[in-house]
Amino acid sequence: IEEEWKAYVRELPLPPLEEGIARLGEGQHEEAIRLFEQHRREHPKDARGAYWLGEALVAAARLGDAVEA
Repeated sequence: IEEEWKAYVRELPLPPLEEGIARLGEGQHEEAIRLFEQHRREHPKDARGAYWLGEALVAAARLGDAVEA
């Protein structure tokens, strides 16, 4: 049953913030930016979204956008 549970959990989608962090770690900067922007729309008071969006923008060499985030 444990293996079935692990397989089930792997199929669940991650929330945008966690998915964005994973994509950023994989070097998929634009996808991470999209996910962090989605998180910020859904959770405007969560500062983690702004932080990670800024990190992704810097990683994507979009420094002007990072200052605004």
